[in-house]
Amino acid sequence: MPISTTSFSGNAFPTEVFAPILNRGLSGARFFDSLTRRDISGNSATFPTVDPTGFDWVAELGVIPEVTPGDSSSVVAPAKMAGNILLSNESLADNTFDLAAGIGDAIKGSMGPAVDAGCLYGGASPEEPDGVYDALANVTGVTLRAAVITAAAEIMGSGGDPNTVFVTPAMWAEEMARETASGPVNTGADLTIAGLRAVVVPSLAAGNGIVADTTRCYGVVRQDFRAELNAQSDQAWSRDGAQLRVIARLAAVVPAPVSAARSLTVNAA
Repeated sequence: MPISTTSFSGNAFPTEVFAPILNRGLSGARFFDSLTRRDISGNSATFPTVDPTGFDWVAELGVIPEVTPGDSSSVVAPAKMAGNILLSNESLADNTFDLAAGIGDAIKGSMGPAVDAGCLYGGASPEEPDGVYDALANVTGVTLRAAVITAAAEIMGSGGDPNTVFVTPAMWAEEMARETASGPVNTGADLTIAGLRAVVVPSLAAGNGIVADTTRCYGVVRQDFRAELNAQSDQAWSRDGAQLRVIARLAAVVPAPVSAARSLTVNAA
């Protein structure tokens, strides 16, 4: 949907306009965008987990055993991601230019990788989110495929259903280039490893990978995300433009990592 200066009331894009812009921008966060989306309205989100034990076979009229629920929870507070984008007044006034797509692509190329880096690894400053990578049990293999198979087996053994492997661009290239005597192992652009969809995440550190059941891994978005337009800032005024301030609060969480995900390390023989 094309947007222009008539698309917003005052200085803020309405939610129905900005929501698709944010979603387009978050598509550049290839790790975060692959997780199960959870929209929240409060300052934090609670993810209850249950690991019941005690079920057993019993005789007719036998004593039924007590089941321990093993219930717990993970609480995550989204962190604030923000940035200013300078827009020309010409683009705002041009109803033939799809400004929504243009802004979304600008966010995609800048905010997307930063979201992934923060959600994967966190950071030293308190305003950054808690990263999920270091909390995952690590699996090694002499090849990427071997590590993926081992990780997937461990997740399935704990009740999960792995469906995705997150890899670096270098890992993707190495796997795509792998050949046997009969030719390339993988053909086409869509790579699967041991039946799992491969997602390339540039923000993964060299040598890092993740196998996940993405239905058990969550990307949290607080619903107060917004975009505000200001034509009076010094930078906007001096350049005959308008400054768009984009703010979103985001987090990633793996509440029950044992049945949801493993990190990977390839130790070549």
